[in-house]
Amino acid sequence: MKATGVIRKVDELGRIVIPKELRDVLGIQIKSPLEIFVEEDKVILQKYQPYNACQITGDVS
Repeated sequence: MKATGVIRKVDELGRIVIPKELRDVLGIQIKSPLEIFVEEDKVILQKYQPYNACQITGDVS
């Protein structure tokens, strides 16, 4: 995937908005679980996949 940069501000409650275009491209829907990682000075968000989930369908066995 091509690197994309977007600047967003943190609101009073500590929230940020992921732009709809990025959510659509990444398949992130309302209430989709996301994992949050901290790596040095970076905050990384990724779609949550349970450890035993199928990498193709996402089904948990």
